Amino acid sequence: MECLARDVADVSKWGIYRLGDLRPGQMGEGEARFWPYGGGVYSPFDGDWDLPRGAAVAVVLLCRDALQRYFRFAYWRPAGIPDDDRSLSGLDADISEITENHPIHDAWAREPLVWE
Repeated sequence: MECLARDVADVSKWGIYRLGDLRPGQMGEGEARFWPYGGGVYSPFDGDWDLPRGAAVAVVLLCRDALQRYFRFAYWRPAGIPDDDRSLSGLDADISEITENHPIHDAWAREPLVWE
């Protein structure tokens, strides 16, 4: 599982925390990797979400299962709250799956820096 988080004040700054393979109920040890300017990864944070004005997706969790389905869970930070307030609100889960009707994964599921 990959956890990506970005600085809402400067969306070019983000980092990855990798948890590896987890089974239900397991807690994992991870490895954090941070890039000061984002390294060009933006698609995991993008989507057709209906966010309030000024709000931005701050955290995404990305994972894939044995059937090669890619899942994305997003959390957004409300606009206009103090910097020390860590409020996050969850968004509906997103899935990218190769099928006859959908032959390619969504951009966030093909992000090379996330899945390398």
